[in-house]
Amino acid sequence: MAEHPQQIERIRALIEGDGPLDVAGSRALCRAITNAAGSSFAVGIRLTPARCRDGMHAVYAWMRLADDAADADAAPDERGDLLARFESLTLQTLDGQVPPRSIWPALSAAVAERAIERGWLEGLLAGVRQDVGPIAFEAEGQLDEYCDRVAGNVGRCCVAIWGVRAGVDREQALALAGLRGRAFQCINIARDIADDARAGRRYVPRQRLDRLGVELHDPAVREDLLRQAMAMLDQSAALSGMVRPDAAPALWAMTRAYTLIAHRLRRRGARVSLGGGAKLGIAAGAIGRRVLAAGRLA
Repeated sequence: MAEHPQQIERIRALIEGDGPLDVAGSRALCRAITNAAGSSFAVGIRLTPARCRDGMHAVYAWMRLADDAADADAAPDERGDLLARFESLTLQTLDGQVPPRSIWPALSAAVAERAIERGWLEGLLAGVRQDVGPIAFEAEGQLDEYCDRVAGNVGRCCVAIWGVRAGVDREQALALAGLRGRAFQCINIARDIADDARAGRRYVPRQRLDRLGVELHDPAVREDLLRQAMAMLDQSAALSGMVRPDAAPALWAMTRAYTLIAHRLRRRGARVSLGGGAKLGIAAGAIGRRVLAAGRLA
């Protein structure tokens, strides 16, 4: 039984919907879910150009509900059942049997209009399913696979929605987007080591702990994850010049948010988040870049 049954019922109500919605109404719901989220990733979504904002809201709302179902304060079997229902509705949507309610019409439109690949969403669901039960990765490959599932696929969805510049190899951009997403996830894991351990999740592979010669809560583990993340950010630096110019500020904002979190983790050595001032600063920087881009395109 859920410790907080109202929480899981709220998530279930959002997944199922309480009445018919057309695409416009479904998009409004997705926008509300996005705006209610306090995540660092959502900072960049709000700066996405208007031409593709509906797609970003739809995919983010879908991801948010998947995560919430897996993380709900409930017994594992109850969370598993809720996630299974979510997956069933997702597959119905991808098969063209779109439930006429909740987020599903908006998600269907985003998949069709933005060439979002089915495998990306299915891969993300596979990663979220891992979070329902205890996790104790042994090998580095398990961490790499998990990060690509839950974050690399998010990066690929974003680039598909934003679009790439003329002459850019889309597959190369998607590969770099996957790498950028994996970097973000390493920062998330570094930030949440203690919280995840309390929830029975050890994402840091035993292979890495043995290499470092430490246990999970040693500061060297966080530093190693952050070093890995920063290396992947450097390796994916070319992505900024590959996405369409009007979307580059949103990518910059997302990257800046996670980079700030990484720097704060290194300084404070504890779980950190971005306050309102930092988010406003990021937004201002991204808007400035948008203005400059518009001027160059005029």
